[in-house]
Amino acid sequence: MKPSRLLVLTALALCGCSVTSSLSSSSEASSETSSEAKTSSEDSSVEPSSEPESSSSVLPQTPRIYASPLSETVTRLDTSFSNAGALALEQIAFGLEGDGNAVISPASYLLAIAGVNDVSANMGVSFLGLNKGDAKKLLEAWNYHYERPSDNYDSAELSEMKSLLLHQQIGDAYRFDENKRQLLAEEYESTMVSSLDSYHEDAVDFFHNDAGFTIEPPDPHATTDGIITYGAFKMKDCVADDFGSSQRPFNGKDVECYSFGSTLWPEYWNYAKADHYCVFEFNVAFTSLMVILPDVGTELEDISLSEAYRFYNENKKVTTVVGYVPYFHVASQNVDLTSALSSHLSGKEIFYDNLLEDTCVNNLSLSSILQTSDFEFNKDGVSGESITAVYVCGSPEPTEHEVTYLNVDRPFYCLSLKDGFPLFANKITTLN
Repeated sequence: MKPSRLLVLTALALCGCSVTSSLSSSSEASSETSSEAKTSSEDSSVEPSSEPESSSSVLPQTPRIYASPLSETVTRLDTSFSNAGALALEQIAFGLEGDGNAVISPASYLLAIAGVNDVSANMGVSFLGLNKGDAKKLLEAWNYHYERPSDNYDSAELSEMKSLLLHQQIGDAYRFDENKRQLLAEEYESTMVSSLDSYHEDAVDFFHNDAGFTIEPPDPHATTDGIITYGAFKMKDCVADDFGSSQRPFNGKDVECYSFGSTLWPEYWNYAKADHYCVFEFNVAFTSLMVILPDVGTELEDISLSEAYRFYNENKKVTTVVGYVPYFHVASQNVDLTSALSSHLSGKEIFYDNLLEDTCVNNLSLSSILQTSDFEFNKDGVSGESITAVYVCGSPEPTEHEVTYLNVDRPFYCLSLKDGFPLFANKITTLN
């Protein structure tokens, strides 16, 4: 297998409204991050210069980088987050609209919002089922590297996830309080300080060289001082023996597929049938894939993804099945998710109240949310990556068995799940 390394990055950028607008392996990465964490905890911050050269210069300070709480065992997400996952999927499902294939990440979105909520006042994110401190719970559940040797196959079963939160101060207008930074480090959240000229270069360097990610964090093209919060998540889930490959039809064209069951030896999967579509789920290693397949004659756009997700969880039952699912690789860039959050904000939010110095004049507000994602299902398992940028700135057939045939030969939705939480949601309409 040549798996794509899964990454989800979420960026939230904030800048002041009073200013005129002019806008590897996981284990090695963890080791590097841990080393950086030790350095930042041992070294004190560099004393600031009393006379910054320009409005784009910042006071140099040592990054406070906290190593992710990496576990050698697969951890489960708290069951209270199952509903939060469904709500996040419902909020951003519109990101799959339009022609062609698409992918979004509820996991990336929720991690970023949880991170901002933890350091802000009056966020009012109950519509996502989030509470203060939930970012830490997500980080604890979504950081592990696990390999299970197999007696029957040459390769081992592998599952890994990594997530982190990084708050980046840009310029001097919105200063981080040093004591508050230290408290965040105890919650697995990292902070750094950059200039307006170098903030993106600094972020790229951190995610590539310190955190072990492979894609660049999003750049909101900030032209004024502000803050960016990056919520980063990646995962890979591989089976010990591959799923195999066969050529089966999809939209009238033969493509590479995972075939399951036969009339004599069918599979037994969870399955639910609605009026105009069916939903089924199958395991990878420690994650699973859920497929929402419309009936012949039903358009994919006529199905509510979030409603289908809830319908399946309320009505699923074990069913004897035979069929196939195409392998796919899908990517989406700059999907606009702004309304997912903006429609729920009251205007009374005090962003970063629990991170900024008390003397700061805080006039930060939401501007836009963009997400870029990549996801792949192949014979070895699943992997993918996602970057969400939340920019906040100032306002100016059977012989012995009766089986259900699940031949995915037409456009479909596919969710990647961990403990029932929707990590990625894909819309597949065409395949090469």
